[in-house]
Amino acid sequence: SLLEGRGIGEAAPSSTAGLEIAALADEILATAQA
Repeated sequence: SLLEGRGIGEAAPSSTAGLEIAALADEILATAQA
């Protein structure tokens, strides 16, 4: 995950919602960089 290196993953709550948000953000970044 690109966000993990920026501490966003650690800041998000350890919950399914937090993981889904992190996954969505990673998808958005990957699409923007494609």
